[in-house]
Amino acid sequence: MVRAAAVLAVFAGLAVYYGVSESLLGLTLWADVAFVGLVLMPAFFSVTWLALPLWRAAPPALLAAAVVTLAALSALFSLVGLDIAANFTKFAAVTALGLWFLGFFEAVSWVLLVALLIVPVDIYSVFRGPTKVIVEQQPQVFDALSIAFPLPGEANSAQLGLPDVLFFALFLGATLRFALRPGLTWILMTLSFGATLALAVELSIGGLPALPLLSAAFVLANGDLIWRRLRGVRVAALYDVHGNLPALEAVLAEVERSKADVVVVGGDVAIGPMPRACLERLRALGGRALFVRGNGDREIAAVPDGGDGDAWAERARWSAGQLDEEEREFLAGLPMTQSLRVRGLGRVLFCHGSPRDDEEIVTAITAEERLAPMLRDVAEHTVVCGHTHVQFDRVVGETRIVNAGSVGMPYEVRPGAYWALLDGEVELRRTGYDVQAAAAAVRASGFPGADELADENVLTTPGPTEATEHFERLAVDA
Repeated sequence: MVRAAAVLAVFAGLAVYYGVSESLLGLTLWADVAFVGLVLMPAFFSVTWLALPLWRAAPPALLAAAVVTLAALSALFSLVGLDIAANFTKFAAVTALGLWFLGFFEAVSWVLLVALLIVPVDIYSVFRGPTKVIVEQQPQVFDALSIAFPLPGEANSAQLGLPDVLFFALFLGATLRFALRPGLTWILMTLSFGATLALAVELSIGGLPALPLLSAAFVLANGDLIWRRLRGVRVAALYDVHGNLPALEAVLAEVERSKADVVVVGGDVAIGPMPRACLERLRALGGRALFVRGNGDREIAAVPDGGDGDAWAERARWSAGQLDEEEREFLAGLPMTQSLRVRGLGRVLFCHGSPRDDEEIVTAITAEERLAPMLRDVAEHTVVCGHTHVQFDRVVGETRIVNAGSVGMPYEVRPGAYWALLDGEVELRRTGYDVQAAAAAVRASGFPGADELADENVLTTPGPTEATEHFERLAVDA
């Protein structure tokens, strides 16, 4: 994998530097500060950036196992005197821990709260609390609980505490989890460490708390987006695009006219005739797009083997072949759910199938006793789903369940692109587009079963009643 190879290459380059740093030409004090803050630290934290999609795609249990394994390796390397290797495994272990910890955050407001709370805690710890005691009385413990950045031509190192690495990973992961600004956040947070080092040198202080500037960098990069999420947003819910670019373009034009703040992409974007173009178009929305992973996206990301005669497995294989590795990793790393505060509706949970499973079937006639366990752990009073390609809006107990419909492959009364707009109320929408031109584009794509798709899902559509009854039979037989 390209990213895995890049991570190894960066670590190899850093290992070479660490091995020869003492024999290099020494620099002046401020040249050392510039080198560490603008070269060495960014190189180190480029590993976090490169590996982020890999770690996000991993299930929580695998991340937890990675934390334990890497921590054990760090202890072992330290015991046998392999300090350079221990430095790298500590960094990897704490980064994985931060990403694992992120899995417990259900809303961006939680991340903001942590960013604010750690500032006074870190300041107290460094100047009066446990960090001060450890640094002054047990420096060997501080060495074990920090990452070293050796200075060229010297035996000394700048050091960064493990909590700083943990929160760097957590905040950067949050920018992908909640569709914020990962690139700008990485730049500002990396520079914040160099700025803290420069302040410590300028003020002639042995060490300053790094988390205040790290938190400030995160908030500065994303504060406006977080504020909009906190006060409630106008949301366009676009589900089951299925690689139908003409339908997607028509809907996005209407979304722009609706002045939606956020576009929730509810899964199954890329399994279809124009997968790359659809994915690129939606990712180009930047921070406005919030993605949920669908079962089709998961299958594409895994590059399925499938058996002969399995039409959908063949379509997934073909769609996967149209995407590059980075795009497949992006799909694999998408969360199963997103929770947003929507104006007039409060918190709304967006999922693909059900809140607990991206393939679980929910329809307008699903029995309440089958729905109850799906909704048992859901705190939101409104749930928006997809997967079955039929719009509906129903209330079950205290929960409102909405299916936004399908943009690219609807099962409705007439052709078109179906989606939902949420702002004070839920509005189920249909957007018309040139289905003849779309059908021609589908036929020319090379997608397996393109003619059938054009005839039965673009020019015409299966009826909602027939489709709903079919899905319910599948659910009962499962």
